[in-house]
Amino acid sequence: MKEPTKAKATSIKVNYIKFNNGETVRCAATSGVATEPALNTKLVKQARHGVTFVANGPVRIVAQGEGVKQVNALSGPSDYFMSVGDHNVDGVEVLTPAASHTITGTADLVICEIEDERCDKFQVFTGPAAVSGAAFIHYAVGSRQLMTIENSDGSTFFVDAGETAVVGFAA
Repeated sequence: MKEPTKAKATSIKVNYIKFNNGETVRCAATSGVATEPALNTKLVKQARHGVTFVANGPVRIVAQGEGVKQVNALSGPSDYFMSVGDHNVDGVEVLTPAASHTITGTADLVICEIEDERCDKFQVFTGPAAVSGAAFIHYAVGSRQLMTIENSDGSTFFVDAGETAVVGFAA
């Protein structure tokens, strides 16, 4: 199968945020319908400690370095260590803590944020993998880092070993 070659779509917003070592960024609370994550064990642990999640907001994935996310749960602050490839996508739902939280970069942390107004489901793939039926793919980790490809012709995407990609699926 041939991989898509179309350029980045205008509806896809990709932003890379670099944290200098030790820098802290406060993330505001979000609003929306609350849901408990089902697959990601880190998110399940947060939910069981009283953190509610919403099914909206950008996909966030650690593209480089390490960091700590501190979420204020009902039982008090909870710290979660983040490393390359960690993300806030659980299955095909985008989940964001509904409570305010802070992220501290501990080793030149870079977080990639992706939004697409056409897509209502997202998934993160670590290669090797072949992905069909996607509207776009963004390579966040690996040799094709920063590359975004739109898929308007139904081609199959390939995620090579050592790569991590965020894939959007249209409704």
